[in-house]
Amino acid sequence: MLYLDPIKQLESAGWDTDLDLDVPWHAFDGTRLGDDQATTVKMNAITEWAALPATEMFLRDTHDDGDFCASISIWFYEEQKHALVLIEYLRRFDDAASLCVA
Repeated sequence: MLYLDPIKQLESAGWDTDLDLDVPWHAFDGTRLGDDQATTVKMNAITEWAALPATEMFLRDTHDDGDFCASISIWFYEEQKHALVLIEYLRRFDDAASLCVA
């Protein structure tokens, strides 16, 4: 890899594998979540999950660039964590979360 330092920086800035270590769930007051806000969180979770087709396209179109593919792989992992945090937030604090979380 030509760009090992940037890849290391991307990796070190990432999420932990245990969302309970990165997100202070105890600090949230779920009673303050309104319906409009819950809908916005749901839409953002869906948008973050849409990184999958973008990642597939990037990897398909740049398969010969190992550095870029490595950085896109890290980016994809991080984007999925965003979606998982939003989904977990809804699971914890939105009574209607079952509508968007299987």
